[in-house]
Amino acid sequence: FGCRFPHRLASRARSGAETMTEPKNPVAYMSETKLQNRLSEIVLHCIDHNIQDPVGNFEVVANHLSQNQDKIPVEDDPERIERCRKNLKLFKVKVPPAEDAEDAEEEPPAEEEVPEEEEFTNEPTSTPDTASDLAQLEWTGMGFGRQEVFRLHIALQHLSKKEPVDIVRFWGKIFGTINNYYIAEVVYKDGERPAPPEKEEEEPPAEDDLKWKDPGPVPKEDAGEGEAAWLNNTNQYAYFVCTQLGEPWEKLPDVTPAQIVAARKLKRFFTGDLNSKVNSVSPPFEGLEREYLRAQICRIRHATSVGPKGLLTDATEEEDESPNVAANEEFKPLPLDELKNVGLGGWVHTAQEILPQGRCSWLTWPPKAEEEEEEEEEEEGKEKPAPYIEKNAPPLRGVELDEAVGRYEGPAWTARVGSNLMPQYSCAVCRSNRWPGAATTVFGSKIISVYVGYGLKASGSCHVAPDMPMMMEVEIEAQPEEEDIHLQPPPPPEEEEGEGEEDED
Repeated sequence: FGCRFPHRLASRARSGAETMTEPKNPVAYMSETKLQNRLSEIVLHCIDHNIQDPVGNFEVVANHLSQNQDKIPVEDDPERIERCRKNLKLFKVKVPPAEDAEDAEEEPPAEEEVPEEEEFTNEPTSTPDTASDLAQLEWTGMGFGRQEVFRLHIALQHLSKKEPVDIVRFWGKIFGTINNYYIAEVVYKDGERPAPPEKEEEEPPAEDDLKWKDPGPVPKEDAGEGEAAWLNNTNQYAYFVCTQLGEPWEKLPDVTPAQIVAARKLKRFFTGDLNSKVNSVSPPFEGLEREYLRAQICRIRHATSVGPKGLLTDATEEEDESPNVAANEEFKPLPLDELKNVGLGGWVHTAQEILPQGRCSWLTWPPKAEEEEEEEEEEEGKEKPAPYIEKNAPPLRGVELDEAVGRYEGPAWTARVGSNLMPQYSCAVCRSNRWPGAATTVFGSKIISVYVGYGLKASGSCHVAPDMPMMMEVEIEAQPEEEDIHLQPPPPPEEEEGEGEEDED
């Protein structure tokens, strides 16, 4: 080997001569290389956690400590500091002022702070046990971390104490490109629901100048009061949202039929900013992202509200204009064998569908004028075409009757049992394939429904925007008589013949 590669032997000899120096003091060497500190941390970790085989697990402990030390410290991460400051507000702890007053956000005024006497009260709240509800939801495959569930429950408690509400429950979570929305569904106490702000109406022009009066958009449904077993109103409940637990909740406005109709033709991701614009030309959407979010919540709520058969009773008669559905006081939980498959007919809709008009109840719009009513009374004997009326689907219809989803005609719903190994302790699960992220669980008489997704409907194909409306022809304004163009008459034929003879000469 030395004959074939003499240069390698020479390089090794030189490197060995360089490394053969005087030995260093071990203590000094360990202090210079910080080896002593790392060995001390490893030994203390083994003692604190009572590791039985420290020699065999030496590398594991060293890797564990090195991974934790590679993380950014809290004092060097401003985002974590701000997140911790907002979490402290959930626990009603006095937040220390920021070191840099210029870079820090403005603190709320002292009037909004909770008094010390109300910090530790055991008064009952209208918030349900969110932890047990979301624990039952884990059978569907969706779940939140324990810390997030705990902070969510405290945030809902703050909302219940701030607003005059009777029930506050967690509706769901919608993901956005910048922030995510936590959504709470609220039932106000009777007579305590605040009225929506009135818009300033413009002064209408004189009647003589109008040939046709615009009736305006279809009016929205009135705000509901109390808990509704059968959801038949787009504005039955109020909704509050926040992008981070610890921030103040913000109420969403009531939804209008025009917003629902426009939202059906849109397919847009949420940004997480309620004040962002909804850039849509065809169709145009009137409002910001807060209105678009409220419209999507309404669509999801009415399309994915399901429950076990027999939970509600239908007492509708032929004379009734609207369905008469009420809660069944004698309801008995169904066995899991009837809920484990959609085709068995154990799942039914518990909310009325939204009509193409954008309302749950049909409203003839625009209303008929007095002159038209008088003409109809005169023509009572003549045959008239039936008026156009949109009808709802029959109440409490089975979910197996819903239309298929996508071009492959997949089922609209998927039902299963949480666990076949322990059916006596398991729950039934029903998930929506038309609105991915909507799920309902039933355990005895306890029913939990939550939505966690992007707020988009599964179309099964690429989204194609509707065609642009046709351009209207522009009428040419007539010019006044004084400015009319006077055309000169053509020359007489004699002059033309005379000019031709001169040319021949």
